Amino acid sequence: MEKKLHKRINEIRAKVRSVSKFFKDDLFCYASERRPPSHRWFGMGPARFGTAIYIDPLGTHAWNAVISGQRCWCLFPPDTPESLVKLKPGEGCEHRSEAIIWIIFVYPKIRRSDWP
Repeated sequence: MEKKLHKRINEIRAKVRSVSKFFKDDLFCYASERRPPSHRWFGMGPARFGTAIYIDPLGTHAWNAVISGQRCWCLFPPDTPESLVKLKPGEGCEHRSEAIIWIIFVYPKIRRSDWP
């Protein structure tokens, strides 16, 4: 992940289409200009690249774009109990927060017809 992307943002912005009307509000304009929070990230990697399962920094919402390949998303209603989507004790390994571990252990369960 690249947190200093803002140094090249104008160059990149020129190559990307304009921002949708749904994303025009920029609440970071209220943050301190001397020390703005990190809020622009760039991830790049080889085939099967993934990240740990996480909540966006600062609890923000992400606007993601895939340049090449595809990305798998699993979205749940906000009221879904964590116990249904988290690994159970003993599942996984020392890298329990890695997305691939979640896909191996939890994803097959949520695909079953008897999953709540």
